[in-house]
Amino acid sequence: NINITTNAGSDELTIAAYDVGKVLQVVHTSFTGLMSSNSTSFVDITDGSTTLQASITPSADSSKILIHVTLNAQTQRDHSVVFQLWNGSEAVGGGVAPGGASGRQDGILFQHWNFNFDPQMYSPLSFSTVVEDSPNTTSEVTYTVRGASGTGAGTFYINQNLYTPLDRLEHSYVVSSITLYEIAG
Repeated sequence: NINITTNAGSDELTIAAYDVGKVLQVVHTSFTGLMSSNSTSFVDITDGSTTLQASITPSADSSKILIHVTLNAQTQRDHSVVFQLWNGSEAVGGGVAPGGASGRQDGILFQHWNFNFDPQMYSPLSFSTVVEDSPNTTSEVTYTVRGASGTGAGTFYINQNLYTPLDRLEHSYVVSSITLYEIAG
């Protein structure tokens, strides 16, 4: 974490270090779009024009990236939904499936099973977590939130009430977001 620069005109040598653990940059993206899907394969959280994702270009390959995801989601009664954070090649953070569990998967950030909830409980649930990644690169990295329907391939919803919203306060749309913090390593 030392930067050495020279100035040939004045024969100066400068040695500067930056603090490990210092926040070097922050990237924040809000997602106000609405989405519904019944895909049992992971799909990007998108409304077709905006996606719940953020990109960052680390200033050093030793940097860590803290990723804060907030998500508002719901699924149909007696169905489930899972979410992961994708960096373009693999899931980042999330849980680890136990050995021998063929139906479970690594890298799940959030999961929700709407088991027999009263229909009036179908407003979005708020999920939030912070995970760390060590991309070991100074190239741009994009983190995308993705979701997949589980049990029974029911429809899941992002930022909205499960049913067609009525013109009432409790049917207002909400916001999800992703924030990236580059931390000096």
